[in-house]
Amino acid sequence: MATEFPPQAIQESNTRELDELRDLLLGPEKRDLNHIKKRLDDPTLRAIEISRVLPEAIAHRISRDKKLSKALHPVIEDSVDSYLRTHSQAISDAIVPVMGESLKTAVYIKVRNKLESINDFFVRNFSPKGIRWRIESIRSKKTMDEIIHFHTLRYRVEQVFIIHRDSGSVLQHVSEFKDEAIEEANMFSETLKAIQSSATHINDPSVNSLQLGNHTVWVEQGTHLMLAGVIRGTPSFELRQVFKKTLNKIEDDLREELNQFEGNAEPFRSCDDLLKSCLKVEYGKKETNFKPLWAVATLLVLILCLWGYFSIRSNILWNRYINRLNDAHGIVITKQEKRGHHYYVSGLRDPMAIDPSVLLVEMDIDPKRVTAEWEPYFALHPDIISQRAREILEAPETVSFRCKNGILYVSGLASGAWIKTARNKATVIPGIIRLEEDNLFDLNASELFLARVSVQLEPPQTVFMNFNDGTLTLTGSAPHQWIKKMKQKVRNMPGIVRVNDTNLVDIDVSELAMIKERIESHVFLFRIGGSIPVPNQEKMIETLSGEISQLNDIITKVGTGHVEIVGHTDNTGTEKANLELSQKRAERVLSLLREAGTNARYLTAIGVGDKEPLRQARSSLDREMNRSVTFRVLFH
Repeated sequence: MATEFPPQAIQESNTRELDELRDLLLGPEKRDLNHIKKRLDDPTLRAIEISRVLPEAIAHRISRDKKLSKALHPVIEDSVDSYLRTHSQAISDAIVPVMGESLKTAVYIKVRNKLESINDFFVRNFSPKGIRWRIESIRSKKTMDEIIHFHTLRYRVEQVFIIHRDSGSVLQHVSEFKDEAIEEANMFSETLKAIQSSATHINDPSVNSLQLGNHTVWVEQGTHLMLAGVIRGTPSFELRQVFKKTLNKIEDDLREELNQFEGNAEPFRSCDDLLKSCLKVEYGKKETNFKPLWAVATLLVLILCLWGYFSIRSNILWNRYINRLNDAHGIVITKQEKRGHHYYVSGLRDPMAIDPSVLLVEMDIDPKRVTAEWEPYFALHPDIISQRAREILEAPETVSFRCKNGILYVSGLASGAWIKTARNKATVIPGIIRLEEDNLFDLNASELFLARVSVQLEPPQTVFMNFNDGTLTLTGSAPHQWIKKMKQKVRNMPGIVRVNDTNLVDIDVSELAMIKERIESHVFLFRIGGSIPVPNQEKMIETLSGEISQLNDIITKVGTGHVEIVGHTDNTGTEKANLELSQKRAERVLSLLREAGTNARYLTAIGVGDKEPLRQARSSLDREMNRSVTFRVLFH
């Protein structure tokens, strides 16, 4: 019995079967396509995939042309510029330490090279060796550089060749001199080939070294190549190692080209840099004699010290000048500075104050180096007010001023007319409120003024005083102490301009002069060669003791002084013996004075030998007078 399915069910069944068939046939490809689509649509996955091949892609593109570099240039430039603007502090913090050290190193190297060049200049031109080289240059008619080069060069590699061992052809050649012809290259090549073909061993010295005139040819032999160097001078052992390393490097780098070598030297042009590294130059050791350099350094230090001395001295003088101005009455400094070697000062100055330009000369400062600007003003300091009052009132010398709290005190002697004028004009003077007369006398009342002075000075009866036109005249005689006190008191007395004491005799000084004359007139005589006085001079000791006692009393009043007991001898002995004998004679008299009760506080014994004779030794009597002791009174 047949079963019938509805058409819709048949259609659904066919569709499922078709999908299953499609899935079986196209399923893997579909899944791969979905996976690829997902990777393309997902930005994160796409970025990961690109990052895996990006370095190789960039490297491959750059190797083909510069388009990628040109395209990235604006982007990179903007990025760097933006980073520098936003992280400038961090970049500066990182660069500054490195730059600081680099700058210090560069400056040190620059200074050191400069000093070495200066030293070389002095060695070449002023040292004995440099002078000998210059003479040799003149004699040989060679340049100075050639002479120096000849004496200081140890060796120099002038040319280097790479030569093929089998064919003997020069594959590459470099020279120390750019303009030097290479015609000698083939000659060296043929010579080396001939020597090598006749050598029995590759390391035979005859093959490794060759003398050609003033040059030495060193040869280093490898498997396929020979490296030959043309050298002037005496090369060192280290140069042989340089040649060997260079040859091994060339053979290793060009191994394939050497195995296939058919006479083409083009591949060996890449060896230029390696061959140039063999063009070594070595000079003899520099001498450690830096005397010319030290001379220059000493001169520079001396110049620096002189400059520092005058600069410091100038600053010290300027500071003292400013301090003097600050201490001066009537000057106010508002600004002062130094501009290079020039000074500038400005402020206020009263007309009665000291003149700053005069002070510059006193302080030993060049006025041309100073610019000063002073504005006028009236200072209220008492000293300035007193000076202003003297000038405005045209006061005589016999009048003195003193200002306190705006009150002007006037003292001394003046005419009645002047006193009246001063009373009227004093109050118009800046800084003065009123005038006070303090011991101000009319000239017509000079007798009253003199009586007032006499009361203050208390002169002895032997002193006579007279006053006229501001001068106090003293005559007569007075003790030293009164004269001394009188001079101190007169300085503070208004009205007295000067003191005339020419005819005033100082009693103590006069007496001191007489005693001095009596003491210095005594002479003690001694026997030949002895320190014992001649007999019958004891009375002189007593007289001298009393006079010295009087002298001591007067010296304490007048000032200070002492008595020198001077021993003498004749000229018959040696200088040393005479000096010792004269000292003993002086000390003997000092001892006799002490025994007589003399105060020896102001006594000194000295010996002068025969250096200060009393008489010229023309006779025995003259020599007898020279064997003596004399006295010298010194006071001040």
